[in-house]
Amino acid sequence: MALELNGTTGVSLVQDGVVTAADLASGAITSAALPAGSVLQVQSTYVADTPNITTTSSTLQPAGYSVSITPTSVDSTIIIQMFNPMVYSTPSTYTRGRMYVNGSQMTGASSYHLGYQDVDGLYSSWCFAGTYTPASLAELTFEPYFQSGSNGTSVRFSYGDSSLALIAMEVAG
Repeated sequence: MALELNGTTGVSLVQDGVVTAADLASGAITSAALPAGSVLQVQSTYVADTPNITTTSSTLQPAGYSVSITPTSVDSTIIIQMFNPMVYSTPSTYTRGRMYVNGSQMTGASSYHLGYQDVDGLYSSWCFAGTYTPASLAELTFEPYFQSGSNGTSVRFSYGDSSLALIAMEVAG
């Protein structure tokens, strides 16, 4: 589909019949009319000033924030991104994380799927980018989980006064 937009004439060319000028005028363009790779929707969660998010558990715990997206097509790909500038581990333990979808680990998620902070570094940032293929048009909720390497030793998924961002983007297949 080729479309030319300019400030004088607005829509001046629509080719190959996928989207017509009438579709554009009525706002009736559907995701089915867009080429593969088109961004269909973006959902995000952003916390500018987080509290301390901690655990002492050696089993994975929810971080307490999530992002939800409802796919428009099972042929789509959902791109998940997370930005967390300040994970904290004490010198006696480590922090490990995984991304979950609808309360279960994402397929293929290994021990260090989301991130790892070892005993030699007190603070580090975790950045994550992954993809998910929806099996249905049901809502998907993505949430990071984290754990302490030593049961009873406190670790922080988020250090107070830092920020967190979680993004889910649907891309046409």
